Amino acid sequence: MTDTIQVGSYTLKSRLLVGTGKYRDLGETGRAIEASGADVVTMAVRRTNLGQNPNEPNLLDVISPDRYTLLPNTAGCHTADDAVRTCCLARELLDGHSLVKLEVISKSRTLYPDVVETLSAARTLVDDGFEVMVYTSDDPLIAIELEAYSSLISSLDKLDLKITFSSRFNFFINLSVCPFFFIFPMIIKCIFGNSFLRIFRAFNV
Repeated sequence: MTDTIQVGSYTLKSRLLVGTGKYRDLGETGRAIEASGADVVTMAVRRTNLGQNPNEPNLLDVISPDRYTLLPNTAGCHTADDAVRTCCLARELLDGHSLVKLEVISKSRTLYPDVVETLSAARTLVDDGFEVMVYTSDDPLIAIELEAYSSLISSLDKLDLKITFSSRFNFFINLSVCPFFFIFPMIIKCIFGNSFLRIFRAFNV
């Protein structure tokens, strides 16, 4: 494993990406992220104050853009239009920052991505000069479509803990196939117990 990883125009020393939700307050957020050693910090633009609310605490007071690579995301968006507007807001608030994580979900209960709206938003954002990490399904054909749009990264997420063992097993099959079809980097975000971690290692991913 190399000491650095190239993600679009960004060279990162750490392969760990961390979020900013669920902390007690901004002080705890800043301390936890500093302790993590991560380079990339992601935040939900629709739920986090990045300066759009001047009279409220600002995340940027504890997470400096000079120190971390910020990854604003579109969590909570259900349409391509909403996601594009959210990314444009983030770029405005962050002085032209173009790296974003695109998320367009179909149902809040499952957080499963709406791939039709995701593909539409990805094309619009890339055409507008954004570098796009995409939250998508584990379908290799969708990943191929995203690569055709020159999207930066396909982030293969599996978040619904109620899915069956069979569907989880299919996820690993699909994941093992993906590298044969495209060359861009993948980030695999998973929530599994120890038994599924053993399967994950067996597929050498």
